[in-house]
Amino acid sequence: MMRALFLPIALVALAAPAAAAPQAGDGAYRGTVDCGPIGASPAFRQTLAVIVREGHFALQRGKPGEDGSESLNGEIDPQGALVVTGSYRADIEKAIRYEGRVAESRILASGKRGPRECRMTLEGPPPAGIEPPYKIAPDAAERRATVGARIAGAYACGEPPAAPRDLIVESFYRRDDPSFSIVDPEAYAARGRQTAPLAAFAAGIARMGDRYIAASPRDSAPARCMADWLKRWADEGAMLGRVTQQGTYERKWTLATVALNYALIADAEEIGADTRARIEGWIEDLAWETVADYARKPFAEQNNHLNWASLAALAAAVATGDKALFDWSISAARGALDSVAADGSLPRELARRQRALHYHRFALEPLTLIDAIAAANGIDLSGENGGALARLAAYVRTGYDNPDAVAKVAGVAQEGASEGNVAPGNYAWAEIYAARHEDEALSAILERVRGKGLGSTWLGGNLTLRFGPAKR
Repeated sequence: MMRALFLPIALVALAAPAAAAPQAGDGAYRGTVDCGPIGASPAFRQTLAVIVREGHFALQRGKPGEDGSESLNGEIDPQGALVVTGSYRADIEKAIRYEGRVAESRILASGKRGPRECRMTLEGPPPAGIEPPYKIAPDAAERRATVGARIAGAYACGEPPAAPRDLIVESFYRRDDPSFSIVDPEAYAARGRQTAPLAAFAAGIARMGDRYIAASPRDSAPARCMADWLKRWADEGAMLGRVTQQGTYERKWTLATVALNYALIADAEEIGADTRARIEGWIEDLAWETVADYARKPFAEQNNHLNWASLAALAAAVATGDKALFDWSISAARGALDSVAADGSLPRELARRQRALHYHRFALEPLTLIDAIAAANGIDLSGENGGALARLAAYVRTGYDNPDAVAKVAGVAQEGASEGNVAPGNYAWAEIYAARHEDEALSAILERVRGKGLGSTWLGGNLTLRFGPAKR
């Protein structure tokens, strides 16, 4: 019987030329390498995850030169033929060579790992069936025609914050809490200091996107300003250095803001070709780093972070026209919707104790915008898993109406939620959802709480401006 050695090989994405066109085989793949027995040594299986960009991938497990280390380099030609070379060390260095091809979202290859015969079988996301160019939601010109107004005074651009290359950020939850639901005040304050440049940058980009939509006639100044800010961060390689686990979270949330707003202005005539290529190459690099963070594990084993990664990748795909990113993000969103239970709950978020309702909402927020962007590109996600998005939206809405119901399941009172006392910002996602799905109860809540507007920086900005009803 084959012995399973579940040894995930660390994934390293190679840098790609800025805004270069993807070729056949580009994408995220995961699966196994099955190796046969040799002498008295039994067969074994390794799990493997790779990101292919511009026909290349590189992997490193362990420290080069040490026993147990392994390196792989893959090359896929434009016709889909694959050659993988590398080595591993077990007392001495031994060669690896597999040959095969990419076909129908699968990598199939076989060959030698030292003296063993091995077979590589990796699966990528199925094609979404939509080709670039892609559309963003909302469409800036359409919203401007609906809600735009003359804005007095010239737009003042200002300077962007300094661009951090490294994101050495630590979790703000208590280390002795396995549910990750008890905030450590000192750690939370430290996280705020560490992420201040990201927060300032994202807020500035969101304001520019809002202004670009809101000003009628169209104001080119916020588009020029946004392009300048984005290029300056791109030139510094912002967020592409050393990154902690919490840093990967902060990176994808910031990427979502950046890509959602850049997609609004990507075709603006004020942006020069060189600037556009530099910005889009940087956005793609960030997006593939994000995909790499979430391609290692099956979708079913992930939580709200997968949903945000899917949104960030989808927005980046729309902004840059990267088909492989688009396909992965749609596949990831479908995986996220598959995790919604029959009652609309998310088992992994229920485990978050007093923050269970908070994390249900947090998981729902990116899905509402993914649903809107997918619909703009001819993909209807509303029927996935028997209407999972509607069930999750109803679970969150009724949870805020009656948080005791969630408390009974989670086993503890819900933080930040008491009957009749819910912060309006907790319904910002509903502007997106209600623009596409009829929900009288949710629409009535929005009428009551939206005031001058509901917003979320990580969902782009002012969501009432972007998705709410036209002014009456």
